[in-house]
Amino acid sequence: MKTILQAFLEGDGFPNELVIDAHTHIGRGFDGSRYIEEAAQRALTRMDAVGINASCVMGSQYLIEGDYREGNNDLLWLHEHYPDRFVCFTSINPHDKKENVLAELQRMYDAGIRGIKLINAYQNYPSNGPVLWALYEFAAERELIVLNH
Repeated sequence: MKTILQAFLEGDGFPNELVIDAHTHIGRGFDGSRYIEEAAQRALTRMDAVGINASCVMGSQYLIEGDYREGNNDLLWLHEHYPDRFVCFTSINPHDKKENVLAELQRMYDAGIRGIKLINAYQNYPSNGPVLWALYEFAAERELIVLNH
């Protein structure tokens, strides 16, 4: 009987194992893809090549610059088209107004997204800032997962 490592090294992936990648970024522009459909296909090809059943995914290019809602729109597309392969984590920019952040969190929650990905250190925003406290309360009330990079 092969070990998991032997099977993987021989190109058989991880037979009889559920494998979930816990931290992947995906989106238009992140890997050269122009469209989310293309990014999804590239990600699925890589996942299938190494035996990954599902990936926890976060948006990419919109986290620091631009409108984070656009990255979240990509995640909604993934959530709709590949719900068994991508576990989506919404992202926000804490420098936005608190009411805008909460509205986006509600929009994503209403669509079925149950995780939030923060990168506030890269956004130069304190973990105990007022917008993130509002986010933490939102997440706690709805029992959402919060991942902070």
